Amino acid sequence: MSQIIACKNKNGIILAADSKAVDFDLQGQIVERPIARLAQLTPHTAILTGGTAAGENMCESLKDFLNQQNIVDTEDVNAALTFLASEYECFMADACEYLRLDPIHQVHFILAGYSARAAKNPFQQFNDLCSEGSCNNHQF
Repeated sequence: MSQIIACKNKNGIILAADSKAVDFDLQGQIVERPIARLAQLTPHTAILTGGTAAGENMCESLKDFLNQQNIVDTEDVNAALTFLASEYECFMADACEYLRLDPIHQVHFILAGYSARAAKNPFQQFNDLCSEGSCNNHQF
């Protein structure tokens, strides 16, 4: 089980995570491996991932997508999170070919950063739960 922590107040945001994931090999055996659950997406935006180890790859794909689209501001990154839903769909399509559907396949994301456009509330945090192909955005 992953541990991800996010705290926000008027002075900033704190993001923290463990660095170990439980995954399965092709034979269905449990494998523990190191994982980078925290990723910097833009100069002012970071993302935490919890749940399946594949979340790390999804975050890297999102980072590449944001770079290609020249998306920098945290508010714009939040609008691009539908990209993660498509990454999750691809993961589930691949995973379910050899593994049964299981709650361990769920993945969670917390997006946080600084937005220059939101002068009254520049620190933004979005909790985005992706599971079973849906993403629900909750801003805190």
